Amino acid sequence: MKWRRRQRRWRARARLLARGMKEPAAELLLAVISFLNGSLAPLPAEALLVPLCVNRPDRWLRYAAIATLGGWLGGLVGYALGALAFEEIGRPLIAAYGGAEAFAALRAAVGAHAIVYVIAASTTPVPFKVVAIAAGATGVDFATFAITGAVGRAAGYMLVAGAAAAGRSMFSRLKRRTSRRQS
Repeated sequence: MKWRRRQRRWRARARLLARGMKEPAAELLLAVISFLNGSLAPLPAEALLVPLCVNRPDRWLRYAAIATLGGWLGGLVGYALGALAFEEIGRPLIAAYGGAEAFAALRAAVGAHAIVYVIAASTTPVPFKVVAIAAGATGVDFATFAITGAVGRAAGYMLVAGAAAAGRSMFSRLKRRTSRRQS
């Protein structure tokens, strides 16, 4: 019984969040969260992207583009942290996330296979900020990083936003079909 109350509370909060997403401030918030997710903070942009796309499936492409731009710019800041201030800022940031040992291995691997790592980190739950800092610290070509980061971030966010929007429209169609059969 306790889990039902929790589920009802969660659904009520989700409905409130979805209603509040009609404001233009939600797009700015999405851009800021995506930027922070790409550079410094462990804030998943998908947590805001999915409710936005479910609430307004007709705008999924716009929301994905906003998240892509924010995440890509955040990744460029992460690259700059790695290239310009790794010892002062980047190393303590990685240590704060508990990834100092993993970063040493990642640093060596990113230097050898930069394109693969940047695209993989852009489209999977691997923290993009860690790979961005590693790319900057290892001296990966900036143009290579910028292009692969943009392509990878776009692919990841487009996939999530498209799935959320398609899920909403498929649910609506299914609901209409079942309501016709019942009447």
